[in-house]
Amino acid sequence: MLPSRGHILGALCAALTMVGAASLHAEGTARELIAHVKQGDTETISALAGMSIGLGWANTELESRSMPQLYCQPPNLSLTYQQHLAILEAFVRQDQRALDLPAGFMLLEAMKFTFPCPR
Repeated sequence: MLPSRGHILGALCAALTMVGAASLHAEGTARELIAHVKQGDTETISALAGMSIGLGWANTELESRSMPQLYCQPPNLSLTYQQHLAILEAFVRQDQRALDLPAGFMLLEAMKFTFPCPR
């Protein structure tokens, strides 16, 4: 007997919930991200690139709604993952406690510090 559509959907929802819950706890610290990127870990480099792209899209959405942006990177400036890493490293050097905070949050704070919006 084949599983019903309801069973398949239920199993899929359960699996996605478990994956989502695992990923909520999977974000590493700024210290871990910096170390893994410097070691050339392609998954961490991809994660950094994904965070950077996500922050950029968040800014695009805010701008389209005429809301204040998170940070104000010059529109003609495109950053590589190496440049994002350098921005993050410069930011956490100012306060070593920042190294032990979530990497995505620290990247956002680093971008806000590096590219402040006019008041």
